[in-house]
Amino acid sequence: MKINYSKFLIIAVGTIILTTEILNAQQPALRLRDDFRIQIGWEDEYENSTYDPITGATTYLNEAHILTFGRSLSTWNNIINTPTDPQNNGQWGIEAWNGGFNICKPWPNPWYGNYKLYIDSNDCVGIGTGYPFKLPLGNGQFINFKLDVQGYVASDWWYWYSDRRYKKNIQSLESDISRLLKLNGVRYNNSSEILKNKLEKMKQFEPKNEEEKYRHLMEIGTIERQLYDKEKDTLTHFGFIAQELRELYPELVVENAEGYLAVNYTGMIPVLVEAIKEQQNEIKSLRAEVNNLKDKGFEKTNTSQVISTAKLYQNNPNPFSENTEIKFYVPDNSSSAMICIYDLTGSQIMKFDLRNRGNSSLTVRGRELKAGMYIYSLIVDGKEIDTKRMILTE
Repeated sequence: MKINYSKFLIIAVGTIILTTEILNAQQPALRLRDDFRIQIGWEDEYENSTYDPITGATTYLNEAHILTFGRSLSTWNNIINTPTDPQNNGQWGIEAWNGGFNICKPWPNPWYGNYKLYIDSNDCVGIGTGYPFKLPLGNGQFINFKLDVQGYVASDWWYWYSDRRYKKNIQSLESDISRLLKLNGVRYNNSSEILKNKLEKMKQFEPKNEEEKYRHLMEIGTIERQLYDKEKDTLTHFGFIAQELRELYPELVVENAEGYLAVNYTGMIPVLVEAIKEQQNEIKSLRAEVNNLKDKGFEKTNTSQVISTAKLYQNNPNPFSENTEIKFYVPDNSSSAMICIYDLTGSQIMKFDLRNRGNSSLTVRGRELKAGMYIYSLIVDGKEIDTKRMILTE
C-alpha cells in the first residue's frame, strides 16, 4: 500500500513507514516495524561521514536522527503567538549520535548544544562532553572512565569500593617525607584559555553541507556554554600542579588522549597518613630522649653552667651625677636576661631586658632617678646572678 500526501508518503509492506519525498528520493522519517519496534529517521547504510580535525572523531551523518520535544524557545513570538522560524527545531532532543545516545538542546535555543547527557558505546557517560575521559595505554588501548563531568559536582556522600577482595598485589606503602616536602600546594582560579583556543579553532572549520553545518553549530554551542561557566567562575581553589606532582608521585597523575593531566587527589590520603605516622614516631623518639636527659640531671647541670659563667660588674663612675655605665656578661646559651634597679625599700623602679649575649653594657641616666642610693641585680634564666650598689648625687 502506498499513499501520497504531497510532502509525505505512507508505505506499508510488512511495516508502516512515514517518509518524505524530496526530488523523488525517499527520506525515511518514521517506521513502525512488524517486530514491535519504532524507528525514527533510520538508515540501512552509513553512506556519509565526516572527520572533525578538532576532536579527531569520525561522525556518521546518517546516524544522527533526532526526536525533539517542545517548541524552540528562541523561535516563538509570544505577542502574536506564532513561530518566527517555522522550522522550529524543538526545545529538547534525543538522538542516536556517533555510536552513542545524546540528549541535546537543538539550535537555535538559548544555550543550544550537544551532550547535556551523553552515553557512548562503551557505556561511559559524559555530562557536558561527548568524549568521556579515556586513559591511553598504548597500542590503541584505553581505560574508559565511566563518568566525565564538565563542571562542579555536589553530593552528600561519596563511597569508594575498597574491600580487600577487590584488590591484588597489595603492598605496604612506605613513607618518604623528604619527597612529600618537595611538593608545593597552590592557590588558583580556573582558566578559560584552553576553551577559548578550542572555540577559535572550531569557528575556522568550514562545514561541507547543511547537516554538517547543523552539527558544527551544536558543537560550538557546547563549547560556548562551557566557556561561559568557566569565565563566571570566581571561586578560589587549592591543589597541586599536575606536572609537578607527576615528578614526585607519577602513580597519582593520568594523561588523556589530548595531553591534559588529571590528579587523583584521593590517592594522596594514604601518602599523608603514612607521613603523619612517620612524624609521630619521630616525635615519640625525641620525647624519650628529652625525658632521658632530664632523668640524668641535664637541665639542672645546664642551668648551673649558665649561672656560673654569667657576670655583673660595678657601675662606673660610682658615685655619679649624670650617667653611669653597667657592664655585664650573659652566656650565649641563656634564654632570658635582665638588669633590675631597686630602691632601698626593695621596690623595683627600673628594668632593662638584655637582648645582647656575651660582654655588653647599658647606660643609666641620672636625670631619670632621684639622688640617693640604689641596688641593681643581674637575673639570668630566672636566677639572680649578682647584686651591687650605686650612688646618685645631686
